[in-house]
Amino acid sequence: MSGTEIVLEFGSTEELKAEFDQNLTNGGTLVQRKGDFFQNDECSIIIVHPADGARKTIKARIVMVADQDGEKSVAVAFDDFNSIRRQAIEQFIKEHAGTDDFDEEEENENEEAMFAANRLKTARDGEIADRIRLERKFGKAVWEELLKNPRITRGEVARIAKKGNLPVTLRRIILSNSGWMADAQVRRAMLSNTRMDEGEIRQVLRSVPQAELRRMSKDARTAPKVRRVALKMILG
Repeated sequence: MSGTEIVLEFGSTEELKAEFDQNLTNGGTLVQRKGDFFQNDECSIIIVHPADGARKTIKARIVMVADQDGEKSVAVAFDDFNSIRRQAIEQFIKEHAGTDDFDEEEENENEEAMFAANRLKTARDGEIADRIRLERKFGKAVWEELLKNPRITRGEVARIAKKGNLPVTLRRIILSNSGWMADAQVRRAMLSNTRMDEGEIRQVLRSVPQAELRRMSKDARTAPKVRRVALKMILG
């Protein structure tokens, strides 16, 4: 399927900003869609701005497809992505939102102090915009509480999972969640974490489809440690 269009629509500018922070800024995205999608096919990502309906088209390629709950989990990577293209996406979000205020929250000092004081409760119960602010501001101090939030998205989990300073206790929390392990984005993030030991890698790979496991065991782009464990699992 060449030239497939994947439209990204958002309920608010905050949701679009959250998607930028989680995925678009890294040169790709992950979507759930019905239909036929195939790895390595070319596609176009169309971002629809919620403020005015403006559309931005980005050429991309499908890098992974997995079945999930009757739909396809489709990961795409933007073509020739670099800092200039990242800035162009950011500028598109700013301009059509009618503001240049992309990263700064309009809060006074008292509100900021209250936000900091309630950070653990907000991490456990807060909405996505607050969770993103918390992770940016407090980092590892709020990771455990964020992972307890029932509304945390797979993209947020993946962003935490790849942190090199993620404690083993929190890695185990992620590894023990079958829903997260069924998500290709989370698995990739865990496998990219250089602190993972062989047992943890094996636990992730148990959730990988056999065809993908075979590919990983031979692919030079796969981290050597991961490739070795994948090969051991195939050989039994």
